[in-house]
This record gives sequence, structure tokens and C-alpha cells, in this order.
Amino acid sequence: MSFINKKSVLLVVLCLLANATRANSLPKAEEALKLSSHVSSSAYASLSASNSETVNVNAHPEVRIAILIDDMGDNRALGERALALKGDISYAFLPHTQYAASLARAANQVGRDVLLHAPMESEEHLSLMGRGALTTSMSEQDLRVQLRENFDSIPFVQGFNNHMGSVLTRDRQRMRWLFEEAKARNVFFVDSRTTAESVALPEARAMGIPSFGRDIFLDHEDSASAISRQFDRLLQLARKRGFALAIGHPKKNTLSVLERRLAELHELGVVLVPVSKLTSSSWRAQAMLDPTQIRAMEDRQRTQAMKTATGSVSGATTKIEAPSPKAPTKVCHFPKAENTPQLWFQGQQLMRCVAP
Repeated sequence: MSFINKKSVLLVVLCLLANATRANSLPKAEEALKLSSHVSSSAYASLSASNSETVNVNAHPEVRIAILIDDMGDNRALGERALALKGDISYAFLPHTQYAASLARAANQVGRDVLLHAPMESEEHLSLMGRGALTTSMSEQDLRVQLRENFDSIPFVQGFNNHMGSVLTRDRQRMRWLFEEAKARNVFFVDSRTTAESVALPEARAMGIPSFGRDIFLDHEDSASAISRQFDRLLQLARKRGFALAIGHPKKNTLSVLERRLAELHELGVVLVPVSKLTSSSWRAQAMLDPTQIRAMEDRQRTQAMKTATGSVSGATTKIEAPSPKAPTKVCHFPKAENTPQLWFQGQQLMRCVAP
């Protein structure tokens, strides 16, 4: 092994040892020592070339979330407030509603994704589908014509998702007819997943349509506390996988929570992306976090937490001091280790967790 390669291996070992020390993990240190005695110069060169974009313990992988606001078009004031949300929020517009066209144009002007929120037959609340509904009683021709009219009613439309649809999205043949129309328009699809029996997402992908499925409903329960908890679930899922999608609605509580929580994303290291990004399989493959990246990110978060709590880090001897009983509290919805104080960092503010 040449001097240069030995030096490169030594640098790798030192980086691994440093990360192991910061995370207070002796097994990682032992693994790093073993690596120094076994890796060859040719193997090291191959490892560097093949894993330069996928496995890098010093990388800073981004956590991405997308948020889609449904039911746009009925209420002008709430629609405009939704459009004022900061960042790459995406919007789905109900066809043939009073303000859908003007709000869709406004969304397009600020570079936001514009979707058709296509009403589809549901097991309940048929009267809520509104104009443009797609039902199982319609013929193939009627379904196709209605979907075309729905698309034409929304300017600058880039994709579509289902409004309701717990019946129609289970009908494989009718969904294929709709996806044939969608493919001709070169639009993407988001399955709102209003039923666990939906076949919409696999059918869309089988036909080559860029598509993705909803992960979290933000406001199934219309209260600020419940919506904030769902937002936390969205972040937790994104940190595990690399990305996640939430759907919400232009309701007062939803908008209030988003106005507050979106402002926290930068500090939390989370990036808001358009929903169209998530429908791209190649983008998802690049954005997916592998276990090494997740562990590295968790190590950095623990290190930052210790810095925030104590002002310094001194390897394995650093301890986090719990806040006083008078410190601010936050309701925590993640598992708690037995007899372990649970802390939460809201920005730079150390908070005490309390049971839901």
C-alpha cells in the first residue's frame, strides 16, 4: 500500500473514530480499528467510487416533506390565506368551483404545483362530491368526458388526486380508463388513500404515470393540537425514510398550525418540496435515506442537543441537564425510555416532555 493510500485510510479511520466518540459508541470505534487493518488500497478506491453519493457518515442528507392542500376553490378568503403559506406548498382545486380558476392562476404565478382535486364516488356523503363527480354508474365514455372537463376547468394543471373516492379507487377497470386520459395529458397522480383497498397507486405506476400516495392526513381531527401532532408524525416519518407527504385542507386551524410550524423547518433541517417531486421514482431513489445516513443524522442531532443543553461537548462524559420544573413543556408522542427524562428542543429552547 502506497504512502498516499495509507494516509487516505488513516483519514477515514480518524473520521470514523471521531463520529464514534461523539455518539458515545465504542462498537463503532472498534469497527473503525478493524477497518484500518483489513482494507486494501484497491478495495478502498472501489469503495470511494461506488458509495460517494450513498454512504457517507459525514454527509448531511436532507429530510424532505411535501404538503398538499386539498379542497381549494370554494372559499376565496381561506384559499388566499392558503396560497400565502411560505414555501413549496402544493394545491389541489375542486373543478367548476367559484374561485378555483383564479386561485389556480395565482398559485401558478408564484411557482406552486397545481392539481385537479377530482371528485370520485365514496361510500358516504355522495352529496359532497359536487360538480364533476366520477362514479361507478357512469359509462367509460362518460367517465372520460367528465375527467377531461374537470381538467379543462383548472388552468395550469400539472397533476391530479382523488377527492373522496373510497368506492371508485377500488374499481381497477375504471381507474385504468381515467389513467389513460391522464397519461394523454402528461400529468402526475397522487392517491389520497381514502381507503386501504385503493388500487389507484399501483395501477397508475403500472401505466407509467408519475405517482405517489398520501402518508399523513393533517386535519382529520380539526383541532390545532391534533393537527400539530400529525405534523410531528409527518416529520418523524420523513426522518425515517427521507421524505413524506401530508394532505391538509384550507381550514382555519390547519392554516394557523402550518403558518407556525413551517417557520420551524429550516432550523429543524427539513426541506419543503413540491408534491411533484415525490411522484418521480428517480427522485425518490436519490432522496431515500439509507441506514448509515439515518444513523449519522441521529448522531448529529444528539450532539447538537448536548451542545444546546450544556454549551459544550466533552465526549462520553457529557451529560444533559434536565430543565427545571418551571421550564416550558411540550406534549410528546414518541416512545419514552423507562426512568429516563425526556427532553425536546424547540429551536434552541430546551423543553420538558409531558405525557399526552
